[in-house]
Amino acid sequence: MAKAGRPRVNSEAVNVRLLEEVKTALDAYRKDQVDLPTRPEGVRRLIVEALKEKGYLPK
Repeated sequence: MAKAGRPRVNSEAVNVRLLEEVKTALDAYRKDQVDLPTRPEGVRRLIVEALKEKGYLPK
């Protein structure tokens, strides 16, 4: 019988604290997205976007 829950992914939790103004900007970014991502997903998307822009990840 298969286990219920999220599938395993090769990832690691990274906890951060955000200044109120950064959190507010993050929430504004999220609201502009068609699917209204969660805060963690919004952070993931912004990090990936920045890393691609800087050349650390392939575009």
